[in-house]
Order: sequence, then structure tokens, then C-alpha cells
Amino acid sequence: AKKKAEEEAKKKAEEEAAKKAAAANDTDKRKLFAADSGGRNVKAKISSGEKTKPVIGGYFEGQTVYAAKNITVKGQLVIKVNTQGTIVGPSENNPTQRIAVQFAKREDRLPGNMNVVPAEIKKRR
Repeated sequence: AKKKAEEEAKKKAEEEAAKKAAAANDTDKRKLFAADSGGRNVKAKISSGEKTKPVIGGYFEGQTVYAAKNITVKGQLVIKVNTQGTIVGPSENNPTQRIAVQFAKREDRLPGNMNVVPAEIKKRR
């Protein structure tokens, strides 16, 4: 019985630690994807002493990138080839495979970031 009580206490402690980690992660995501008054997603400010965080594909937060090809969503052109953008961070929905990029101009005129795969962006024009 004593062993069972110890196991339950350990399990509760692990669950609480997981909840705290998840809450901290959610707070970080909210900061990263904070919206300005125009409804556009803006990147959290990085202090000059802080190093930018790497994202998949060898890119970094805050890095300037260009669309490697025309990017479409459901057949609708959204980003034209060579459109300049800035990496905001990993995609909120699919952080292991996509990168959130704030492009200078969207052809659909909608606000917000585009979640792209690394093959859809390039480092130079």
C-alpha cells in the first residue's frame, strides 16, 4: 500500500510539472504571436543582447527571406515569387515542419503570417 501511495504521489508531481511547462509554453506562444491593433501578427521584440532562435531548415527568427516560388492556398495565389518576408518563428500549428513568415505583401490582402515549409522560402533573391 505504501508503494502504491508513493507511485501516486510521484505521478501527481509529474503531471503538475507537465502542466507548468505547458502553461509556460503557451505564454511564450502568445508573446510570439501577439497581434497589433491592425490584427496583424507581430514578432515579440528581441533585445540586442539576445541571440535569435533557430527554426527548422537552417533559418533564424528575425531573418529576412524571400518566397522561392508562388505560394497558393486552395488554388488562390497568396504570395508571389521573390516577395520579401521576415521569419517570425516556428509555426504555431505545425512547429516541426513549418515556419511562420510575415511577408511584406499578400496578394489576398489578408493580414497575418504565412506558415510555409522551408522549400517555399530562400535566403537570397
